[in-house]
Amino acid sequence: MQNLNKKGISDLVLNVLIILLVVTLIGTISTQIFQLVKSPALSPEKNCPLLISKNILQVQNICFNELTQETEITLRRNTGNIILEELSFNLGGEIYSCGNSCGSCQILQEKELKTYYFNENKQEASIFLNGCLIEKKKVMKC
Repeated sequence: MQNLNKKGISDLVLNVLIILLVVTLIGTISTQIFQLVKSPALSPEKNCPLLISKNILQVQNICFNELTQETEITLRRNTGNIILEELSFNLGGEIYSCGNSCGSCQILQEKELKTYYFNENKQEASIFLNGCLIEKKKVMKC
């Protein structure tokens, strides 16, 4: 009779240990997956609502300078843990792109204020960040 009780307790301990092991594995795997998804390298930089809500880029001014005959677009970049791959400007259907691969046009760095100049005189300008429309404004006179 004593032998049966030891076997019953042994099965119970084994089942409890298996359940604890499975729960621990599920917790570890889910933690690793969440950390991987939240890492900046894999963050959803192309998620337009996220880019707009984080206010990564602010349009300070869009105007046409009659002296230089150029459209000036002044932007300010705020802090954020999002990688900016591409900055595009649409001036009346003409699209201009800036990226890290461009030599003459660079994407502004965190907390930087930068003015971009275009040899265009258009009524409206749109700014796109990583393919997402950030802002669309009428071009005023400087």
